[in-house]
Parts: sequence; structure tokens; C-alpha cells
Amino acid sequence: MSAPCRIQLSRRKGWRMPPNTVKVDRTTRWGNPWTIRSYAAAGWQVVSPATVARYCIEAYRAWLLGVRDEGRYNVSKRLQRRASKRVRVARKGAA
Repeated sequence: MSAPCRIQLSRRKGWRMPPNTVKVDRTTRWGNPWTIRSYAAAGWQVVSPATVARYCIEAYRAWLLGVRDEGRYNVSKRLQRRASKRVRVARKGAA
């Protein structure tokens, strides 16, 4: 069993993702759904983008690990369903 590797996505004409690869970006189910904009819309005061970015990453990590602190991270029912349908990507490359 080989370790997962990172694949660089490309927009070059003719480029295709290698087989057995999972695309992980904001447009997919694996993308981080927390954004600075969502924190501001929820009524949080955005002091610095770097601080909010840390919160977004922390919330995403907790969500991936299955930690559901709904008061802090505002985990919606849609995200809970999405998390419950996760599949393992440990043996695949991530693009």
C-alpha cells in the first residue's frame, strides 16, 4: 500500500486527472465550506482575515474528524448529511 500523494490540478488543454484520484477543492463535497464571508454573515466581527481563516480551517478540520460542536461552527443539516456520506480517500491521490 502506497501513501497518498498530492496531484496538482491543471487547466491545460488535454490534462486529465490520473485514475484513482479524488478532486478536493471548494467546489466538491470535500472542499472547506467555511469562508470568511460566511462568518461575517453569521454576525461574527471580522477583526482580521488571518484570524477568521484560522477559524475556518479549525471548523473544517473538526467537521472532517466528525466533531460536531454546532454552537461554535454552525454545522447545518446539509453539511451533516454531507459528512455522513463521506468516503475514504486515504488510498487515493488528492488533487
